[in-house]
Amino acid sequence: MTCHNSHDQFRSICSLDLIPTLNLIPILSVTALMMIGCGGAPIPSPKTYKRISQPAEYYKGDMDLSSLTPTDSFDAPFTQGSLGRGVEITTGEGTKNKLTAPSPCASLLPDRVRDDYRDRLEQVFDDYVLTRLTSGEQNVHFPAIGFNIPVSAEAKPNMFASGYVGISRILSYVNDKELKHYDHCCTLTGSCGKLMVSKLYEVTRDVHYMSRLEPTLVSTLLAFEQRSKGDYSKTKLKKLAQQVYQAQAKKTSRKPSTDISHIEYREIPKGAPSPFTEARLSVSPSDRLKCKPKKSKLASVVEFDIRLERIEGAQETFGFEITTSKQWVDLSLAERNRLIKVGTGSLACYPGPDAFTNPDDRCPAEVILTAFPPSCATMEGDGNFKWSAKVGVYAPGDDERRAHHQHETASVSTKVHKR
Repeated sequence: MTCHNSHDQFRSICSLDLIPTLNLIPILSVTALMMIGCGGAPIPSPKTYKRISQPAEYYKGDMDLSSLTPTDSFDAPFTQGSLGRGVEITTGEGTKNKLTAPSPCASLLPDRVRDDYRDRLEQVFDDYVLTRLTSGEQNVHFPAIGFNIPVSAEAKPNMFASGYVGISRILSYVNDKELKHYDHCCTLTGSCGKLMVSKLYEVTRDVHYMSRLEPTLVSTLLAFEQRSKGDYSKTKLKKLAQQVYQAQAKKTSRKPSTDISHIEYREIPKGAPSPFTEARLSVSPSDRLKCKPKKSKLASVVEFDIRLERIEGAQETFGFEITTSKQWVDLSLAERNRLIKVGTGSLACYPGPDAFTNPDDRCPAEVILTAFPPSCATMEGDGNFKWSAKVGVYAPGDDERRAHHQHETASVSTKVHKR
């Protein structure tokens, strides 16, 4: 008997020179020899390999996954920070769902997160898969839970993949009451979309890749054949998928990795119409305005009472940008306000991060400004200095200061007289 190794088939084949001894070998012994590797080591039946070449799925658990969305159906990875993010669910064939960018209201999402580990969960699942890889296969698919794990770059075609995915914990917000400020912000700004991630399902996942004659796989399959006695029913093959994985995991010291496998989502309140469509601006100087006779000569400071009217109903998200002539000298606030920024011919205010709970983080509807009139020699135009305002809804604490439902008021003028 001479032995040859056929690496492309991942098995050892013993070839027999049967001609001189053909009459000495019973026909039944040929079948027995097929079960023997080089050196006399037994190997599983080709029928066993054939039956496990198709996915052998084993699912154990009572968790209903029908209402959940697999994360591999999205075009972006999920982390714990994805909780609260907006999602767009698509229904077209072959199209991916989308994880949207954080909304302007994202800073109002609760800091508290509830993490229910497996031992606290009433419903759990464990999914085992045993399958043979085909050429170009990109994922190990777990049909019972609708989840894919990318095939390792080290895996080769015709190798067997033994995989496991099991629920480890669920991450969620403590309750919907803690989302009330976020929901209110979404309603006023209309910037949050329709759906948001409300729960993240974290799993332990692991895949082992084996050649046809990998020792642990061979021993597991031989034990299976002895127990099953030719029974290749679906029930038996499901159990085999679990046994192969557990045997592979036991012989390695690596720890399975974790991943977010599924999400739940909740509806976000619809956006409301702009609350500031009737806002009005008024500017009242404290005295009759005259230009300065000479550039160097002192002049009396003038106070301006700036009011924005009809902005009731959304003060927590109210913000404004006011512009006026750049000819005013030393335009400034009469009383300091940390939310209001004054520049040359402009002032602006945007709500702070705690505007929903702290009145000091809300923009005032009335501001007192001080300024000096321009020099008569340098004053341009007819002396009618315009003031105009843009009022809008701003998400509290939005660093990008994105305006929503912005409305521009009618302009008003203050007259500067020449001497």
